[in-house]
Amino acid sequence: MLLNKVQKLTIQRLPIDECYTIGGVAAGEDKRYEIQRVTELEYKVGIYALMICLEVDYLHSPEEVIEFIETH
Repeated sequence: MLLNKVQKLTIQRLPIDECYTIGGVAAGEDKRYEIQRVTELEYKVGIYALMICLEVDYLHSPEEVIEFIETH
């Protein structure tokens, strides 16, 4: 999934303990990505398909999050 500029900026500016969701059935896509900023240096990214968690990863920068989403 390629992210647009607004989605990338939202990930980069995501406050600690906040979540951001991209994609999903409502957006006409099979996969949904849930991004949570856990700490200043850690993000939790979950990939879901039809309410089933396919993968959860912890990453250390907005750039890693963007690359993870764009390559999955």
